[in-house]
Amino acid sequence: MTDYIRTEFRPEILNTYVGYHVQIFRAGRAKLSLQLEGVKKTEFYASLPKNDRKAYLRQRVRSQENASEHFNIVEDILRREVDAKIYRLHEKGNNNKTADNAHLLVSQMSSAMWVVMSGMVHKWELEQMLTDILIMGRGKRVGEPSVFNEYMPTIDHDWEDAEFELSDYKQGLRLKGLNQEAEPSAQSRQLRKSNGRPKHYENYGMEDPRDDPVLYATHDDSEQDYVDDGFERVE
Repeated sequence: MTDYIRTEFRPEILNTYVGYHVQIFRAGRAKLSLQLEGVKKTEFYASLPKNDRKAYLRQRVRSQENASEHFNIVEDILRREVDAKIYRLHEKGNNNKTADNAHLLVSQMSSAMWVVMSGMVHKWELEQMLTDILIMGRGKRVGEPSVFNEYMPTIDHDWEDAEFELSDYKQGLRLKGLNQEAEPSAQSRQLRKSNGRPKHYENYGMEDPRDDPVLYATHDDSEQDYVDDGFERVE
């Protein structure tokens, strides 16, 4: 099945972009923006399903034949990072336009995030507070600024495997987008000691309604059709 193999993440298409942005929001979502020349961008949101392993398995079953290298890379990360959560990527403005050949993985224990696009993998080192934010998802549904917003130009990676460290970021954690609720909890600190798996919250949603008028509903394992009416709703 090729319906879920997004051409934007194929190597020959990635090479046409001049870089990409990664944004993290307190609602527990991330946004990848593939940058073309000028101001034009192709944008995808990364969201955590309620049962991320089950949702990922469904993607792998339907698209393994057409994205075997991609899934092998994801499986390799999962073997090394036992607590990693798997985020599903979908096109901005359409929850049904899923990308099976791109995933984002987050580990609290390793304080890191992996962006896997087809056969390319980028490891982003994150402050522990940012991995907590991604997995716990405690932010408001609308109107909050990003707590992480970094750009990696092609010159820094040439769309090949790479690792980015805290010292590579222009700003990193943006304290302006935080408040006391974002502080790491005792539960998340204990997680790193016990190698356990975190329980994530389900209050995911939009960060800025002006940025994406199609408001994401609750995280669900199924991909349900919905109407772009510009209003937020919770199913």
